[in-house]
Amino acid sequence: MLGPTGLGGLYGRYEKLNSLSVYQTGGEMIETVTLTAATFRQAPAKFESGTPNIAAVIAFAHAIEYLNALDTTNVYAHEQAIFNYAAEKLQAIDGITIYSDLKSNIGTLCFNYKDEHPYDIATLLDGFGIAVRSGHHCT
Repeated sequence: MLGPTGLGGLYGRYEKLNSLSVYQTGGEMIETVTLTAATFRQAPAKFESGTPNIAAVIAFAHAIEYLNALDTTNVYAHEQAIFNYAAEKLQAIDGITIYSDLKSNIGTLCFNYKDEHPYDIATLLDGFGIAVRSGHHCT
């Protein structure tokens, strides 16, 4: 949410979380340790190895405050205006195929130009200061 990296959350029932194995160890998550074994604290502590990402937590709190202060009706209207403007301009270009639902959308406008590779289109647009994403997104 607005950029703090290295911050995540895990929500679940304690009995289910405690049945999960840990994937990395360290710090305050260990209950006991011997030369041959270790036992871990109960969730959520069993998943909190190492030093917490304090800077990201503080940034996340500020991001929440910022978002809560916004008038979401105006933000949505602005986002839709930008989407509609871009869709209108792209539809006027011969060879553009739009894949997005133009009436019910989430602000993401998916398109392609003729048989050009999406990375080539993204590189070309970047040269004009137009930021787009091509390829896989957050997979």
